Amino acid sequence: MRSDDLVPFAVADGLLARIAAERPGKLTEAEHRHLLDLARENLARGTGETLEMAGKAMFKAADEGEFTLQCGEQFATVTLYGRLLVVYSRVELAGRCHPERN
Repeated sequence: MRSDDLVPFAVADGLLARIAAERPGKLTEAEHRHLLDLARENLARGTGETLEMAGKAMFKAADEGEFTLQCGEQFATVTLYGRLLVVYSRVELAGRCHPERN
């Protein structure tokens, strides 16, 4: 994967700084899994790679310290090499992963 492949995922640094400044939140196992699955799907779609190759790229980035899954009070995000793959409001994420609580 080249850095040019990640251009569609560029995001304003201000958003990431705001999310990083939030008080850390806790994710349920279902929310964590959903974020990782969606990040892999978005990476595959955005780069034209297979889901398997996108997953391998995510593992490689994690080994290099270039993969983050952040969760605060209002947002949950997944980034790869500083590019945003997934952003959810916590309310939306909870609704998707725990519809029985709606």
